[in-house]
Amino acid sequence: MLDSSLTADVSLGPFQDAPITVHSAKGKNAKLHATAACTQLRARDVTSAQAR
Repeated sequence: MLDSSLTADVSLGPFQDAPITVHSAKGKNAKLHATAACTQLRARDVTSAQAR
């Protein structure tokens, strides 16, 4: 799903417990991105983390 958001009610099926790497700008209102090269992620200072 490019350029789309997943809401909390979307079932991830068999991938529910799979760890993924997410990227975001630093800040409390930052959104998560699937790649650090996402065109919607316009910050210079990007942080990455593993999410489950």
